Amino acid sequence: MEAQRGESSRLGGLDLIRVVAVVAVLLYHADDALPGGLLGVTVFFTLSGYLITGPLWQELRATDRIDLRHFWSRRVRRLVPPSIVTVAAVAVIWPTLGYHLAASDVVGAVLPIRNWTLLGSEAGYGASPSPTSHFWSLAVEEQIYLVLPLAMWGLWRVGRTRAVVIAFGAVTVASLGAAALTAANGSLDRAYLDTSMRLGELVAGAVLAIVTASLPTPGDRVRRVIAAAGVAALVVLCWLFTAVHWPSAAVTTWGIPAAVVASAVACVAASHGSGLLDHWGSRAPVRIVADHAYELYLVHVPVYLVITTYRTALDGPALLAARLSATVLIAAGLHALTEPVRRRRWLRTARSFGLAVAPVAVVLVAVMIVADRPRLGARSASANELPSFVVSGATIPSIATASSIPSTPSIAMAAAVGEAPPELESQPEVATPSDAERPTVWLIGDSTLRELEDPERTATPLSAALDEAGWEVTGFVGIRALALCGERFWDEAGDGQDGRMLPAVRDVGAEWLAIAPARTVVVQLGSNDLTQFSFTDDELRHCVDDFVASFPAETELAWVLPAFGPWCWCDVERAHRDAARFAEVLVSASVDHPQLRLLVDGLVDTSMSGREVWAEDGVHATRAGRRLRVSALVDQLGEPA
Repeated sequence: MEAQRGESSRLGGLDLIRVVAVVAVLLYHADDALPGGLLGVTVFFTLSGYLITGPLWQELRATDRIDLRHFWSRRVRRLVPPSIVTVAAVAVIWPTLGYHLAASDVVGAVLPIRNWTLLGSEAGYGASPSPTSHFWSLAVEEQIYLVLPLAMWGLWRVGRTRAVVIAFGAVTVASLGAAALTAANGSLDRAYLDTSMRLGELVAGAVLAIVTASLPTPGDRVRRVIAAAGVAALVVLCWLFTAVHWPSAAVTTWGIPAAVVASAVACVAASHGSGLLDHWGSRAPVRIVADHAYELYLVHVPVYLVITTYRTALDGPALLAARLSATVLIAAGLHALTEPVRRRRWLRTARSFGLAVAPVAVVLVAVMIVADRPRLGARSASANELPSFVVSGATIPSIATASSIPSTPSIAMAAAVGEAPPELESQPEVATPSDAERPTVWLIGDSTLRELEDPERTATPLSAALDEAGWEVTGFVGIRALALCGERFWDEAGDGQDGRMLPAVRDVGAEWLAIAPARTVVVQLGSNDLTQFSFTDDELRHCVDDFVASFPAETELAWVLPAFGPWCWCDVERAHRDAARFAEVLVSASVDHPQLRLLVDGLVDTSMSGREVWAEDGVHATRAGRRLRVSALVDQLGEPA
């Protein structure tokens, strides 16, 4: 993210606000190290609107005009070169590392229309770990930069200051309100990515700049109080959002408006000088980070996607330190390489050019070596050595019709892995109670199941399809159950999210089954975590045993075997191999736990091409793929007795 750097932006307080925002985002994307950090984007938007509008407003009042060519050229020189270099590097390096990179990822980042390409994506925002997904916020800013000065000048010509303030204020309220209503109605992607619904955050900063330009400078005591209030509000918001992660309607309905107010308060205090903010903001480390904030934002997502636990054997603080260190070095090189363009000073010697590129080159080479190291040891395992159901599904009948789906664990696994263990042949069937009421089913899963419940992404949501088939869906809980089984992760239940942190996998059943009683529980877990974390067979079995043990013995658990497409944003060979290992663990667990029933993923074998059913990350599904997944799940569960 980028806020204009005029002389006013060199106030220490404004630099401090910029640093707080970028650090919050960096930590948020580091496996949610700071869940409330996603509000750092809102802080950037409001700060950018404030800093951009100040000089424009002064120019308009003094000359009755705005030099659009000067304004847009400054924006282009500052924003475009670093982003083009970043996208070009990703486009070259990503395929080299064995990753799949969709053309829309590159085109959307360059034009810039990345927010709209994400909205048009079959997987949607948050489902696809693309190295350019974070460019959506840059696209929103640059789209607004095209119209903001024109709108300001037009309103000034109509009614001077009064017209500008009233119109911009109305736009702010309308934009934030529309986003809140859209999110409350379940269209979270639209509320989060649509330019018209993020417009209010940036325009709020513009209104603030215009209003404060006509007000007297507050006294020292007032500035200190304002500064303390703004900083405290931002801290409180980050703390509150430790329990409310994206995707959540609360982010847009009240989190973003509250962050806009807190950011505005902090900007007012910083722009007039505040002992608290200036004291810390004037320090050299803060100024250096502020100068490199844009480059840090550009490079951190692709760096994080390459430097993972699996590739480095690091975890927790060590992994975070490695990611941040690489991000800082690459950002420094990118800044040195492109900053002369903004200042219209070109690198004149090979030596200075080398100094600019060296940090980037060294880190990229190191990252590529680290990234390739696990794959070097894995290439001896050919596709033919992997179980067929995770490669091509050749042994699985077509899943397009109900008659082709095996319904018992032994038949399902025989179709999946070729031959079921002998123990499965005598496995007792799970008792099916016959009630006068409709049988109940409860859904538990990660984003691969969540997207099946999203009416914005799926033509017929899974709950609606189950309802039509005669089941009563009692609720949905989202959880990343495999990742570090003893920790807490995001949750959502029913139609909305209640903000509580869902306990680890072993604690799921006891707490949540009481809230949403069900005869059958559909479980679709593992796809996300198998691409990001490394597990031994014992660890996987421990997670499964803990999960099953948290439910009553009479509850049927229908677990969907994880599967991946022919490509994957991670190491595709490793993903397929780990999916096969996990399937074997689940087969073994089903022998010891009669209540555990195994289902086959609807995308394992279809008559369609991979491009039609698998999203660009090879984990989630397109609209056609989600339709198949829903159909397969309903068919395998069968008609309730």
